[in-house]
Amino acid sequence: MDCAKGADGHPLVDEKKLLYFPFLSKGKVPTHTKDLKYNYESCVYKKIQINQVRTRSGQYDCMFTGNEKDCFHFAIYY
Repeated sequence: MDCAKGADGHPLVDEKKLLYFPFLSKGKVPTHTKDLKYNYESCVYKKIQINQVRTRSGQYDCMFTGNEKDCFHFAIYY
């Protein structure tokens, strides 16, 4: 899943999709996908509750793993 709105080289962020990525922070407004940054300070290895109206339960949890020096980052949704 990506958080882009459109398909050009530097698309704008779709704010509705960005709700699924609480560990990303916007650098500026309007926000392009290249402006997004990982929020290591407050989100890494912590349970993050996501409230979504369109899901069966209305909420679920997410955990973001990784640090700045890692090549790969993972988000686990449960």
